[in-house]
Amino acid sequence: NAMNLLNISPFAQYVVRGLILLAAVIFDRYKQKAKRTV
Repeated sequence: NAMNLLNISPFAQYVVRGLILLAAVIFDRYKQKAKRTV
């Protein structure tokens, strides 16, 4: 994948992937909360 081509360590890739997933979950929760209040 792109991160391997950029020579990023597997641990860093794992951390980045985790942060992206976490951000997606938080964003989804926020959207659902916004829907409920309207």
